[in-house]
Amino acid sequence: MLTPDQDVGLESAAYPVTPGARYRLWVAVRVPEASVGSAYVAPIFLQSVETRRDIHPLTPQPIAVGSAATDPTGAWSLSTTTLESGRYRLLAEYAGDATYWPARARMELVVP
Repeated sequence: MLTPDQDVGLESAAYPVTPGARYRLWVAVRVPEASVGSAYVAPIFLQSVETRRDIHPLTPQPIAVGSAATDPTGAWSLSTTTLESGRYRLLAEYAGDATYWPARARMELVVP
């Protein structure tokens, strides 16, 4: 495991590329929760010297789990069975309407 002041670099063998062409990068990594926001993958393009570097932050991808309606008290609930065991950061959003302002709530969920 690296400390915040350390870097890790992995290199692949050189291979030909077509300038301006799209490319696909596939990386399998496990990023500790404490590193979210500070870890990234950066393919570096060289022609004797660096000509381009594409930085791709390693962040969790959003998972849509459904929608819910509030009851007369404003409370809501949502059940899902699609989440694997782990820790999740949830974001609940209300778009607002002519009467009520938009709202957001963030919470953490641990699924055993």
